[in-house]
Amino acid sequence: MERYLKLQLEHHELLLARLGRDAQLCCDSGQVWLASNRHPQDVVLRAGEQYLLGAGQILIEGQGELRFCADELDIRPYFQTLPHREQ
Repeated sequence: MERYLKLQLEHHELLLARLGRDAQLCCDSGQVWLASNRHPQDVVLRAGEQYLLGAGQILIEGQGELRFCADELDIRPYFQTLPHREQ
């Protein structure tokens, strides 16, 4: 049975997470940028795209609805709101 975790990432928020196992990341809406200690290149996901993440640390920035999926989902998310700077 597949398990999932849906998250809404808002503008000025960062998602830091530790994945204990591999998981599929789906971008259901919006656009996000992600970096991981297990992948050599940064990745940009747009609405409808997905990416297989290896276990490890991840950082996601952007805005949209995300869904992590796996048969045995092991994720510890931490959100951080960035200070808003007037331009």
